[in-house]
Formats: sequence, C-alpha cells, structure tokens
Amino acid sequence: MMSAQELENYLWAIVESYGPIAPDCNDLLRDLIHKGALQVESQGELTNQSKIDLAEKNTRMLLDTMKIFAIQSGVPELHEFTFGSALQKLCPIFPFC
Repeated sequence: MMSAQELENYLWAIVESYGPIAPDCNDLLRDLIHKGALQVESQGELTNQSKIDLAEKNTRMLLDTMKIFAIQSGVPELHEFTFGSALQKLCPIFPFC
C-alpha cells in the first residue's frame, strides 16, 4: 500500500521531469500535489491502483496544459499564470479540484 507521502513524492517526481518551473509556480504545484495526495488518502483510494494511475495521468495532463500555455505565451518555463490557466481549463480534475 502506498502512503500519501509516497504518492506525493511520486507525483512530484513527474513535475520535476517537466523542465524549468518558475519559483512562484513551483510553490503552487507543490501545494497542489500535496493536497491531491491527501485527497486520494481521504477518499480511501491509496490501495486503488486505477485511482493512482488516474492521479498520475491527470498530473501529466495538467503539466502538458501548462506547457501549452507557456509556449503560447513565449515563456521558457512554467509560471503562475500557466498554472491558473491550466486549472481553469481542466477543473474538475481528480485529485486536484
């Protein structure tokens, strides 16, 4: 069984693999990943592999969407505005909103 901390670490490793992240965005993403892992735990889904897989898939979708907004805006890294724009486009998205 995976713990909430292990899930958080797993999802955070995915975030770190996506390239440069501005400090303001880094803090927002850390908080979102932390709360998402706690959400999975509070729903009793840490033993449900399909929910873990969905959390991973949706983390990647969020980051891909953020990257699209960054490219469209001509910035080389993920920023606070790419975070907000991606969430606005994707929410509700498990386990983040």
